Formats: sequence, structure tokens, C-alpha cells
Amino acid sequence: MPKAKKTDLSATRGQRGGRRRQRPERAGRASSSTAAEQVAQPPVENQTVASHSPQPSTAPMMVAPSITVAGPTDAIGSSQQESTEMAQGVNKVWVIGSSIVKRASIASRERKGGLNLGIVNTEIWWQGYGGMVLSQLLPKLRVLRRIENDPDVLIIHCGANSLGLIELKSLLEKLQDTLEQIAKLFPRSKLVWSNLLPRFNWRYSEDIRAMEDSRKRVNREAILLVTSMGGSFIKHTQFDSKDPTLFHDDGVHLSKKGNDSFLENIKKVVTSLLKVEGEENEQALAAGDHMC
Repeated sequence: MPKAKKTDLSATRGQRGGRRRQRPERAGRASSSTAAEQVAQPPVENQTVASHSPQPSTAPMMVAPSITVAGPTDAIGSSQQESTEMAQGVNKVWVIGSSIVKRASIASRERKGGLNLGIVNTEIWWQGYGGMVLSQLLPKLRVLRRIENDPDVLIIHCGANSLGLIELKSLLEKLQDTLEQIAKLFPRSKLVWSNLLPRFNWRYSEDIRAMEDSRKRVNREAILLVTSMGGSFIKHTQFDSKDPTLFHDDGVHLSKKGNDSFLENIKKVVTSLLKVEGEENEQALAAGDHMC
């Protein structure tokens, strides 16, 4: 009787061994980061208005502006670009404030020199927010520090929208606390106070004279505080006479001529503090009414 053939187990095992179970690839973790935060509108304080203080009007309460922050035009670049900027010694300037700053930045795009105002080796980062009040200034600056390194010069134009919103005494106390914290937060930055500009119309009062007195008081206190910390200020003396041609039809914002004057004042103080050159720099510094 013939013997049955033996199965070639080695071949079978080889075939089985060649079948390796492939593990599914794991999807990489998606990383995300937000470059901005939302800051809630600070509660409106009960107004206790003295006889000399402006009376609040029945105007609707303003809505806090969004804190969404856009980076500088060349902030998103390669490490090679960043290294080149460092090697060239590019000066960083931040200008933060209300819609006056926002509109000035838009106007700068149409001027010779653009956003950087034609200042040599200098990058200006405009951060203007419509309706911005003083209590929102420090939170916004903390957000900006997470996006960019501290600036060489920090220019602040904020507080006019807070006039009449809270009692003047409380506003001055808030101003002092805010500026002191900013000085600690940016120890290497040169702090500059940009004087609040006059207006023909104020949101929270129809008493123009009282509001103008409060505005001047805030500017005086801010200048004393900033200069005591080694900072500087911009007076914007062109606007003191309230020349209508410098203002928009709404009596609050600036006209094209007004924006040009505002931007020139910014340029003067930056070129002076950083000791850099700019277009018509010698004529700008000759004015000399912007520094303490």
C-alpha cells in the first residue's frame, strides 16, 4: 500500500509567516493655538457725578470691541527672515488705542512711507480698537505680549471713551494703576503717552466744557505719571484750537488733514526716542513740542 505524501509544513509556515498584519497608521495630533482672547465688557460703574463733572446722557451703552488681534504684516515669516531682522537691528514700535489709532493706521497706508511712516529700520504695529475704554488696555497688552516680543517704544492713546462713563476720580485712579502695571509689564520699553484729543461731541455728556476740563485733567495726570517712570508724551498741540478742518464730520474722529498731523506727531517722537532717520526728520525734530 503506497504511503501518503507528507504535507510540506515548512512551506506552509513560510506562507503564513509572510502574511504580516499591518497596523493602521495613527493620525498625528492636531495642534492649535489662539492668538487672541475675548475680554468681556467691564461692568459700568454707578456714576456719582460732582457739580463740576459732566452729566451722563441717555445715549445707549457702548459694546466692548473684540479683542481679536492681527499680527504685524511681516510677523509670519521664516526663521531666516527673523534672523535677518535681528541682525539689521529693526526697532519695534507698538501704537495701541481707540478708533483714533485704528483710523490713523488706515490713513498711513495711503502715505509715503506706509505703515512704518518711512522711519529707517523700524516696524510699527498698529493696534486700534473702536470704542476701546481704559479698563481694556492692560488685558489687550497682555494678549499682544503672547504674540510678539516687547517693543522698543510703546505708544498709548486710550481713555477718551472712558470720560463720562465713570466718575473722574475713579478714572484717574484707574489710570494710575494701569500705567504702573504697564511699566512693570514692559520694563525695557520706552513708554509714551499720546494726549487725548478734543472733541466737538461726547458720548456720555452734552456739557462740552466739563468734558474738555476732564480730558485735560486726565492728560496732565498721565503725563506726570509717565514722565516719572522715565517715559515721554505727545501733546498734539495742533488740535488744541479745535480747528474744524482737522476733524471728521462726526466731531470725534479726524479728517485726512487731522490724521496726517496725528501721524507726523507719532513719527516725531519715534525718530527722536530711537535716534533714527526718517523722511524730513530734521524738520520734525525742530518742532520739539512732543517731548517732556
